[in-house]
Amino acid sequence: MALIFDASFRGVPFEVRAASDQHGRTVVLHEYPHRAAPYPEDMGRAARLIEVNGFVCGNAWQARRNALVAAFDTEGPGTLVHPWYGEITVSLNGPVKFSYQGGVDGEASFNAVFVETNDTNYPDVSPHNQSLAAIRSALCLDMAAAWLDSACILAGQASTVVSAIISEAQSVARVVEKVQQGDLLGAGSELSALLGLDGSGIADLVNQGLGLSALLTPIFTGWDTSAKQSEATVAMLAIAAAAPQISKPAAPGATALSSWKARAAIANFQREAATIEALKAASLAVPATRLEESKLRESVFEAVENCLLNTDNPELAGELRDLRRYALAALAENGSAAPDVITVSESATLPSLVVAYRQIVRESGRVIDLLEAESDLLDRNTVSHPGFVPGGKPLEALRYAR
Repeated sequence: MALIFDASFRGVPFEVRAASDQHGRTVVLHEYPHRAAPYPEDMGRAARLIEVNGFVCGNAWQARRNALVAAFDTEGPGTLVHPWYGEITVSLNGPVKFSYQGGVDGEASFNAVFVETNDTNYPDVSPHNQSLAAIRSALCLDMAAAWLDSACILAGQASTVVSAIISEAQSVARVVEKVQQGDLLGAGSELSALLGLDGSGIADLVNQGLGLSALLTPIFTGWDTSAKQSEATVAMLAIAAAAPQISKPAAPGATALSSWKARAAIANFQREAATIEALKAASLAVPATRLEESKLRESVFEAVENCLLNTDNPELAGELRDLRRYALAALAENGSAAPDVITVSESATLPSLVVAYRQIVRESGRVIDLLEAESDLLDRNTVSHPGFVPGGKPLEALRYAR
């Protein structure tokens, strides 16, 4: 069975079964009368062509195909995230052919040839886990949103069912609002729009045929990417953990059953969307210490396991596992240079600047800002006066790998 890899063009994700590329020089052969061997004239490096055999599939395959068509139709170079080469600036080297096979439901395959347009050295052949996590998180969120919309159809429902659905969605918004730390997640306008939804707004939503994901998705994706990513990860995990378990009514009628299914789907979407965004934030996080990296890793792993236990979307389950793999690999890369937190002590009471130099700067074997090291030492150990760090007592200090 062929392996499947993630890729994207102009930010639009797709899957890849196979890819190839060609390298070398452009050579013009000059042949002369009565000479057995031609003269090969080197005209410089040949254009680097990258061929990708890709496809899109799943519940939202048509929307994903249309997004790819729009990306291919856009003029000028764009960013290709290649499964092995990472980010490359490319242009299309001709039309892209899509194909649809009989008996294959919900899949569009294509073959595209790109030409590298940047003038840098060719990227190293290594996975770009952060980019792959970003691609996979967008795909997972699209799948979760499509599943939510299929389970929470507003048009044609009884008013009591619609009211129950909107009320549950507003409960999710209140959880996000409560978790926000000084607008850390930066989704204030999206929250206000959902929490302020009234009868006429609900009617407009139904009449326009919009799915519930149009209201809920922005409150998860609107978080401020300039914020500290480790804090955003923790905040999103708290939102995921707050998703309720919706109990099925003992003897439900048709209306009660519809309400229960919709409310359960919304709770699952809260858990899934928050976990997906937590994974995305974790892939961008630069942990301050190895301990912080370890705690983030454990929390993210457990959150995905909780999603897998509760989801009723089998396709999403597989994608979540892949997203977790990429996100945790990126987190490990970002935290590889982070220091350990160790316990040290001095035999005598000394100024904090001296302790910071002896225990952090001198022992690190690398250039460390002394004042930053001192500040971290004081913060970690709640030293009352920087001139007197008590001797004979255990102190927490950072230790950088040599």
